[in-house]
Amino acid sequence: MTDRSSEDARIIADSNRRDPLRPYQHEGVSFLQASTSALLADEMGLGKTVQVAVAVRHLHEAGVVRRVLIVAPASLLTNWSFELRRWGPDVAVRSSQGLDASERAVLWALPVPITLAGYEAMRADFLPRSPLKQVDLVVFDEAQRLKNAETDTALAARRVPADRRWALSATPLENDISDLASLATILGMLSQGAGDPSLARLLESLQGHFLRRRKADVLPELPPLLSQELPLLLTGRQLSEYQAARSGTDIEGADSLHLLAVINSLKQICNRASDGTSVKLEALLEIMNDPGGGETRIVVISQYTKTLDWLAERIPLRSIPYVGTMTYSERDRALEDFQKGPTPVALLLSLKAGGVGLNIPDATHVVLFDRWWNPAAEDQAIHRAHRFGRTLPLLVYRLRVIDSIEDRIVEISQDRQRLFDVVVEDSLTESTSATRGWSRDELLRVLR
Repeated sequence: MTDRSSEDARIIADSNRRDPLRPYQHEGVSFLQASTSALLADEMGLGKTVQVAVAVRHLHEAGVVRRVLIVAPASLLTNWSFELRRWGPDVAVRSSQGLDASERAVLWALPVPITLAGYEAMRADFLPRSPLKQVDLVVFDEAQRLKNAETDTALAARRVPADRRWALSATPLENDISDLASLATILGMLSQGAGDPSLARLLESLQGHFLRRRKADVLPELPPLLSQELPLLLTGRQLSEYQAARSGTDIEGADSLHLLAVINSLKQICNRASDGTSVKLEALLEIMNDPGGGETRIVVISQYTKTLDWLAERIPLRSIPYVGTMTYSERDRALEDFQKGPTPVALLLSLKAGGVGLNIPDATHVVLFDRWWNPAAEDQAIHRAHRFGRTLPLLVYRLRVIDSIEDRIVEISQDRQRLFDVVVEDSLTESTSATRGWSRDELLRVLR
C-alpha cells in the first residue's frame, strides 16, 4: 500500500482562514493529508487531535474524503466533537455516545460526514462484520488500545473498511515490539497473518508512515518538568508486615496469577501497614508542608482507589477524587473544582482514570504514590499536566521503597523504557535489545 498520491499530497490553499497552528502542527497536518496509512506518535500535549481535525477539514473541503469514522475512548468523544466543530464548523459531526445498539444501527446508515464512536461501540458493532460498506478514512485515537492483536477490539478495528487509516498514540510501544506490529497490521503497513515480524522488517514497514515529535524539541518555551525520585525505607510495622508476607509465600511453584497476587499484596504494604503507618504518607506530608505558595494544586496518583480514599482522610489539603467509577459529568466537575476552586488543593487521581481524557495544565506538583508496571502509563498521567498552557515548572515526585519489589518493578520497567527510546524516540532505528512482556520469569525476578 502506498502512502502518497498526487491528490492526497495537494496543498489546499486557505488564505481566508488563519489557523493559529504551530509550525510542527502544520507539518503534522501535511503528513496526515499525504498519508493513506499514518501513525502520529507525538508526545502527549502537542495537539494530535487538533492536527487530525485540521487535516480532515482540508481533505473534506478538497473532496478527497466524504465519510470519516473516528474511534476513541468514550471519555474523549466530547472533546473530539468540540475540536472538529471548532476547526470545521461546516462539517456535520455525529457521535454514538449514549446510543444503544438499535440507535447506533440507524447512525451507521446515515450519510454523516464524520461519525464518532467509542472503542466499546466499535467492538460491539463491527463483529462479526462491519455495518458500514466503506469509509474514506478511519482514525484510531489512543491507539495503544489496539496493541494486542488477539483481542476482539483489534479484530474489529481491522474490519473497518477504510481507504485511509490513521492512528494516534503517544505510547505506541508499551510492552514489546508486538504492540507496534499490531498497529502496523491494522493500519495496513504489514500484511495480516504473516506471523510475528522481525524488528528490522517492522521498522522498515513504518518508515514514511510514522511521525513523532517531543515537547522539548518543538516547544522550547514550555516550562521544564522537574522530576525527583524519593527513595524510602520501610520501618516498624510496615517492615515487619512486608517481611512476613514475603517470607510466608512459596513462589517457585506458583503460576503467574498467584505471583501477581503476591506482588499486589506487597505493593500495598509498601503504601501502608494495617495500622495505617506509612513512610510514603510521611513523605507526602513533607511535600505538602512546603507547597511553594497559596496557589498550589497537587496531583497525587495511585493505582489503588482504596489508597486514595485512605489518603483523603489524612492529608491536610482540600482533596478532590478523580477515579474510574465516577461518571463523566462528575469528572468534569472535579476538574473544574481543582483548576478553578480555592487552593491549596489536592486531586487524588487513579492511574487508570488519569491515562486519557485529562487536561490539567494548572497543576503545580505531581506525586506518584506507587509505581506501576509500565512507565508509559506513569508518563501519560504526568504529561496530562505538562502541556500547553503551563506558565511554571512542573514538579514531579516519584515515591519508591528501596530494597523492595518496587525496586525490581522499576528495574524491569526501565528495560521497557529503553526499548521505547531506541525504537520510538530514535526514529525507529533498528535495535537488538527488544524485551518481552511480563513473563512468569520476570514476575519471579520481581519477587526474588
